[in-house]
This record gives sequence, C-alpha cells and structure tokens, in this order.
Amino acid sequence: MPTDKTQTSAKIRFKSTRNSEFKKLFKKLSPQLQSIAKSKYENYFSKNPYHSFLRGHEVEDKYRSTTSWSVWIDYSNRALAERYVENGIQVFNWYWIGSHEDYNNRLGK
Repeated sequence: MPTDKTQTSAKIRFKSTRNSEFKKLFKKLSPQLQSIAKSKYENYFSKNPYHSFLRGHEVEDKYRSTTSWSVWIDYSNRALAERYVENGIQVFNWYWIGSHEDYNNRLGK
C-alpha cells in the first residue's frame, strides 16, 4: 500500500501516506483483500493516482470537514484519502479502508 515517498508519474508529482487508523483497518482486512489493495496501489495508483481503473472521485465524508478522495479497491471495498497540495506536490493521506456498506454509512448514504 502507500509509502511515504514522493513520486512522479504522468507528469503528476504526488506523495502517498497512511495514517495510523488506515494501518489498523488495513490489518483487519482478509489477506486476499490486502493483496488486492496492494496490487491496485502498485499497478495503478503508483503510476497514475488518477488512473480510470481506480474510479477515483471526490466525496463528502460526514466525519471530515474537507472533501475526501475515494478509490475503488474491488466491487465491495473502498479507500478514502485526504487530498491536498503541499509545496507543489499532490498529497494523498489515506485514512480509511473498508466495505462498501461502511463506506456508504460514512458518506451518509
């Protein structure tokens, strides 16, 4: 999953980090789902954080005061990040990963 290093891809300079809550939630995922999430990160996000296969889009998380970035892990799971620019670098700070049902609850759907 995300590392704390700055990357450049598709002319986008970006940094991907995970907070402690994300790390706890990730550890609770099944080994199979952890593998899928890692694969999505390595094969798509790390090369282009806006790759269409990730189905990334902005969402309103009712527990956050700012807009969040959502990506598709698989049909039943999503991940959320704070997305902002810091010193000219796009930062994705991953804070949540889980089921689509829990995702809908977070978004008030």
